[in-house]
Amino acid sequence: MVLLRSEGLRELEEYLKEHTFDSVEDAFEYLWNNQKDALAAMSQQSSLDNYEFGSESKVAPEQEEAGSVPASEQAPSVPEQGRCSEASYEEIAQNGKKWMREEVMVAFNKYIEDKDDFEDIQYEFDELQHQCFSVENYHKIFHHFNFTVKMKVNGSADWTSALFFAEVKEIFRQKIYFCTPLELYENGHCDACKKQGMDDLRHPIIGVYDRGNPDTEFPFMYGCDADGFLYDSE
Repeated sequence: MVLLRSEGLRELEEYLKEHTFDSVEDAFEYLWNNQKDALAAMSQQSSLDNYEFGSESKVAPEQEEAGSVPASEQAPSVPEQGRCSEASYEEIAQNGKKWMREEVMVAFNKYIEDKDDFEDIQYEFDELQHQCFSVENYHKIFHHFNFTVKMKVNGSADWTSALFFAEVKEIFRQKIYFCTPLELYENGHCDACKKQGMDDLRHPIIGVYDRGNPDTEFPFMYGCDADGFLYDSE
């Protein structure tokens, strides 16, 4: 059992070393290049298959006299067969941001569900400011966020914006949400975010959230600000 777990940790470390990027753009560029390589390989294999099939077929005399058909007329180019456009690249980034917005609002709604102060308050998501994703082990990962929520009293035209901290933690595939407002100068300690250079991501001074393990080092943790992810902390 211990050998299997050690082997699993080794595989996870190798995977994270090969799939750690400085920004979300680098991560998507990696996926884009891999897809292009895969399409090129498929096209090459298709050409080989066509060549092998054609070598066994007889060529009609009129085709021999007319000469070979230009390659552009024989088969569509790789981009025509399958292509991931820049719109798709942007769509992946937007989907990631949309998912994070939804997660922080789930945490926010859990925070206010038992609070009478919010009964007469209208609110909506405002901005995702910072986020940091940490992997402590196979069965424990957590995601820290700073985000703002716009709020106003029912019937009022004046909106205000408040800063919140949220944690989405997953232990043995079970999600645990934590959310709390942050005071103006509040900035609690978090080993997980600090080790990844996320000094701008603020934490509550007190609260039931994961501050990381002081002994856990990269590559089992990686993070970013609101517009990127998976960067090397070294």
